[in-house]
Order: sequence, then C-alpha cells, then structure tokens
Amino acid sequence: MEQLTARQGEILGFIRAFIDRHGYPPTVREIGRHFRIQSSSVFDHLEALKRKGHLEKQGFKPRALRIRDDRGVEGPVTYSEEESVLVPIVGRVAAGLPILAEENIEERVPLPQRLVRHKNSFLLRVQGDSMTGSGILDGDHVIVRPQAWANHGDIVVVRMEDEATVKKLDMSRDKIFLVPTNPAYKPMPAKPNTLILGKVVGLIRGY
Repeated sequence: MEQLTARQGEILGFIRAFIDRHGYPPTVREIGRHFRIQSSSVFDHLEALKRKGHLEKQGFKPRALRIRDDRGVEGPVTYSEEESVLVPIVGRVAAGLPILAEENIEERVPLPQRLVRHKNSFLLRVQGDSMTGSGILDGDHVIVRPQAWANHGDIVVVRMEDEATVKKLDMSRDKIFLVPTNPAYKPMPAKPNTLILGKVVGLIRGY
C-alpha cells in the first residue's frame, strides 16, 4: 500500500481506535471535531486513504466505510460510493447578503451528486421541534433548492430578520402563513420583510 502522510496516518489510527472502543466507526463530523478540521478536509483525507488502498467504499449511508490493512477488512465512516459534491451549510443569514455569501456559510460537506440536483443547493441545520409533523427533527439538515417562490403546501426556508427557518407555506387564506407541522406551535403570518430562500427537497439525519 502507498505510504501515508502524518495526518492521514493519524486519521486512520483514530478510526481504528474508535472502532475498537465503540464497535462502530466515527462519522465525518466526529473525525473533524476530533482533529479540529472542517468536514471538507476530512473528506479529502478519506479520499486519499481510499485511493491509497487503506479504506474501502461501502455505499452512502451512515458509518459505511471500512478499513483495509494487513489485518484485513475492519469495521464499518460515512462515505459515498458515488460522485460527491461539496455543499455549504448555512448558519445565520445576514440581512442584505446573498444566501450563499461566505459570511453565511459555516462549512462545506460532501453529499452524493444524485441528492444535489441544483448547483447552488445548500444545507440548513434545523433548530427546534416545530416541524416534527413532517418528519423533520431538531438537529437534522435539510437540503434546500434555492428559489424565491413556492407553492401552497411546500416546505420552505424563509428569512425572518437575520434568521433562516423551515416552515410549511399556507397560501389558502387572505394572508400567507408560515405553518409549523408540530401542533404544539401556531401558524405565523408572513411579515412584509419575510423572504423565501428556497424549497426543502431532501433531508440528512445524523451527519
């Protein structure tokens, strides 16, 4: 097998130790947190480890990468068997800036190209439980196709002040309402400065 760089060796060792300790491998995010590097950098290192024969692809699902070395194939790290693209995770949305302005982006993470149909798609981490009726949980990441319009019943990301939030769009009344699908929350009338940033087209859990 091709020789590893010091950092690649550290990451491979961390994956092996994590599997030994927990019985399952770390995710990309867990590796990044341990080494204090962005998920996109972790992805680059995993690509190199795969190319050098130390990791084996097992499809796109959580904890689905296997280690290969002299001891044989070991335990299942999130990875993609398909072509991947880097997708930005949007945090706070600064007023007056485009949604994908660098000031709004927390990091970029790899996703299979089949999940990202629009080149300017982005991820938004869901905060709170207001959309549980749609199967969207606190901490999930929604995949968003950027667009400034939507239809009645669409689940959308809207900008309210300097925050981006996920809600269902209700256009059946005199006013437009942003509707949480958790019945514990009440619909909110859209304000004049409320902007539609995009439509939710997918969901990533446990990234």
